[in-house]
Amino acid sequence: MNELDYSLNDEQNMLVETSLKLGAEFGPDYWREKDDKGEFIGLEGKIKKIGPMAMKSFNCVGDVLTVKGKVTAIDKGIAEIEQWIESERGVTTTCISMILEGK
Repeated sequence: MNELDYSLNDEQNMLVETSLKLGAEFGPDYWREKDDKGEFIGLEGKIKKIGPMAMKSFNCVGDVLTVKGKVTAIDKGIAEIEQWIESERGVTTTCISMILEGK
């Protein structure tokens, strides 16, 4: 049986480095302000529901996938999030999730 190699390739390392640099631009005060305005559900937010999910096409070994999402509604401490996965073939998966506020 072949052993799996979990090391990151150059592109994945670039994504990690870019994410860390971008994240460093936003300190705790930024997230507190977002939380106070109701624009951030908090680090203690809990997943209430995932789905319905629709697989439009398969994601295959070697595919480069991008996961995207947007908040579509916030009501009574519950955020509804529309999510989708894109590959070079277009959108492969869609999903709606409900996240409970973590306060």
